[in-house]
Amino acid sequence: MNRVLVVDDDSGMRTALEARFLHRGWHVETAANAVEALDKFRRREYALIVTDIRMPGADGFTLMRQLRALAPHTAESRLRPGVSLGEMERKLFEMTLESTGGNRSHAAELLGVSLRTVRNKIRSYGLPSWSSYVHD
Repeated sequence: MNRVLVVDDDSGMRTALEARFLHRGWHVETAANAVEALDKFRRREYALIVTDIRMPGADGFTLMRQLRALAPHTAESRLRPGVSLGEMERKLFEMTLESTGGNRSHAAELLGVSLRTVRNKIRSYGLPSWSSYVHD
């Protein structure tokens, strides 16, 4: 089974991502900060690490540098970006909307953006409108 480590200081976002990965059959572990993530990384291997960029203390970029320093031999195979930021953002919006059952207000809250931004992203990325499921 694939194992993913989700690192985010926002418990709502951790929960949303955890639910999405569990739904896809992944074994999920979470960490609220870089220190916790580093501790888990030292004890286990992960097929994927998903980290927030802006976190108190060490940010996501610092965390990735620290992970590379702990396992330099795996830096090329395990610790590199695999998709564009635009695609990652689209997937994040899609996953968050799915995990909230299409509730755009809740998705906006989890993502830390306005409801207007969520509506614009739905339109620009061609995501399902979800209007048939949940209204704001």
